[in-house]
Amino acid sequence: MQNGVMDEAVRRYRNEMDGAYQPLFDRLHRLMVAVCPDVELVLAYGMPTYRTGRRRLNVGVWKHGLSLYVSPNRDGGFSARHPELAAGKATIKLRPADAAQIPDAEFQDLFRAALLVDHVDVPGARLHYERRGTGPLLMLVGSPMDSTGFAALAGALADRYTVVTYDPRGIGGSSREDATEDVTPEQQADDVHRLLSALGGEPAHVFGSSGGAVVGLALVTAHPEQVRTLVAHEPPVVELLPDAASLRAQIQEVYDTYRADGAGPAMAKFMAHTGLGGDPGQQAEAPRWAPSPEQMARISAATEVFLAHLIRPTTRYRPDLEALQAASTRVVVAAGATSKGQLANRCAMALADQLGTPVIEFPGDHGGFMALPEPFGRVLDQVLTQPS
Repeated sequence: MQNGVMDEAVRRYRNEMDGAYQPLFDRLHRLMVAVCPDVELVLAYGMPTYRTGRRRLNVGVWKHGLSLYVSPNRDGGFSARHPELAAGKATIKLRPADAAQIPDAEFQDLFRAALLVDHVDVPGARLHYERRGTGPLLMLVGSPMDSTGFAALAGALADRYTVVTYDPRGIGGSSREDATEDVTPEQQADDVHRLLSALGGEPAHVFGSSGGAVVGLALVTAHPEQVRTLVAHEPPVVELLPDAASLRAQIQEVYDTYRADGAGPAMAKFMAHTGLGGDPGQQAEAPRWAPSPEQMARISAATEVFLAHLIRPTTRYRPDLEALQAASTRVVVAAGATSKGQLANRCAMALADQLGTPVIEFPGDHGGFMALPEPFGRVLDQVLTQPS
């Protein structure tokens, strides 16, 4: 089975289990497919086995419900949160009544950790990353956004690409040894370079958005041999703008406000300076991404890192235009169809102008890949497969 369709052997196993357990099996299966649309489901060792690459998660029946067989170091902390359900080192026993008290998001985190998530150690940090799909390697890079912001886009592309997303150092599931230092685009680019090397070293397509696009530019400058195509979506390369000095002062004001008054007032100034706050009377019908409470908590934590250690190094980065033009990498500059006039959109226009390349318009605004993942993914696929 692939893409959520059970084959006859798995369906027979499901139909022959106690009828009281079938709804739980169906629920877990639905959540699994939502997390891993390309997961393969086979009958192995006499029980349904979900697999992606070398990863496995087995589901079996026991006398009171279902058992999940997964190592505790790959269960996303599920066993630690529910020790009463852990039986042995690699077994989670679920009674239907117990499972009913556990939200879908917890099971999805477990499945993601079991089948998609991995880690790679880099100097001074451990990076959390996820891999899904099959096909040419496509790396999605955000900053300060973590991998969850790309989940919908990755799902839309996993039928055509091996999509890798990751959490930047100090954000989401990625740790760093010194949490007091600023993080530069060059350091993040070195992290991505090492992650790509750990994945096998084949040249990858790279899509970077916002600060992630700046990281992509630094990656191509340092390691062009690793990047087939870079799509830089609205990189805030402020230093390329004619009013860079005043913008630099505005960003310093945001930073100073954060240090004095906290994240709320600082982000209000940031949104106003960048134009990301939007005009209530403009584009009222435009689709908007609505984050879940869990995503809001992750965004809040990432915002702290962004304001303290990323905003100034990212916006002060000046691209090496000569290196980018000389690189073997195809560099594509992208901008949102509905973000015209916003700071990051202006930066994209300036970068394309100075590189002598056109700007490719993508659906939506600065976060169009979250609000419109399917059309956004179609445009990205076209850019990667039809260079002309």
